Amino acid sequence: MQRIPKRFLLYLFLFLFTFTILSSCTRTNASIIAKEAQEHGTEKKSVLLEACELVKVTDGDTIWVKPKGAENSERFKVRLIGINTPESVHSDKTKNTKEGKEASKFLKALLEKYDTLYLEYDEAQYDKYERTLAYVWLNNTFTDSYDDFKAYNLGAILIANGHAKPMRVKPNTKYAELYDRVENEAHNG
Repeated sequence: MQRIPKRFLLYLFLFLFTFTILSSCTRTNASIIAKEAQEHGTEKKSVLLEACELVKVTDGDTIWVKPKGAENSERFKVRLIGINTPESVHSDKTKNTKEGKEASKFLKALLEKYDTLYLEYDEAQYDKYERTLAYVWLNNTFTDSYDDFKAYNLGAILIANGHAKPMRVKPNTKYAELYDRVENEAHNG
C-alpha cells in the first residue's frame, strides 16, 4: 500500500477548510435573534437563507440572481415558489397578458430598491426546466409573525398587491396556507 505524503494531506486539508469557509460566506444563518424581535417577544425564524444580488427580472414570478459577491458567470434563474403570475414573456405572444406585464413592471420597480435578496429553499430545489425554486425574502431579519411574512416575503407582496395568485406544487408547500390567507385578506379587505 502506497503512503500518502504529508504535504498532500496538508494541501487537501487547507483546500477543504478554505472551501468550507468561502462557501458559507454567502449564506446567512437566520437563527440569530434580532434585538428588536427579542424586545417584542417574537421569535426569529430558524431557516438558512442564501444572500443574492438581483441580475434581472424575467417576469412576475421569475428572476435571475447571483450569489452575493460572485461573478456574473455564476448567475442562475429562480422561479418563486407558491405563486403564479400571468404570462408576460411567453414565446407564444398570444399568451402574454396586460396583467402579466403589470406584474413584471411592479416586480422590477420593487426590487430595484434592494441590494440583497435572500433565497429560502423548500423540499425540491429545481423544477423540470432546471430553474432554482425558492421563496424570496427582502431581508434576513424577519420573525415568525404574519406581518413580517406579508412585509418581506416577495410572493406575499405580489399576492397582496393583486399581481399573483397562490399556487400549490408539491412538495414545496411550506407557506401555502399563508399565501392563501394573504389572498383572502386582499380580496376581502
